[in-house]
Amino acid sequence: MNLAMKDTQPVKQYTYDEILEAAERTNPRLQLLKEGYNAIYYDETISDKYNLLLQPDGKCYFLDPNSKSMKNEILRELTPEEYAKLDLVKGRDY
Repeated sequence: MNLAMKDTQPVKQYTYDEILEAAERTNPRLQLLKEGYNAIYYDETISDKYNLLLQPDGKCYFLDPNSKSMKNEILRELTPEEYAKLDLVKGRDY
């Protein structure tokens, strides 16, 4: 087949604002939780030192990355005050 002779449609050009709007609509953490997977992320409002592990059951833990073993270690579950700062809540968001 000669592709040079094939009718092609022009590619739509998106503006910067349209790209940003599409990126804001996509939330990978929320998608992971809805599909039953854990979400690991960093939220400076809760801790500037540790990552967070948010599980589909709604529980959240502090993670300490261990550079020697190359694994994350669960330190502890969040306190009620720390849970109040979470931006995703089971039953409300997923």
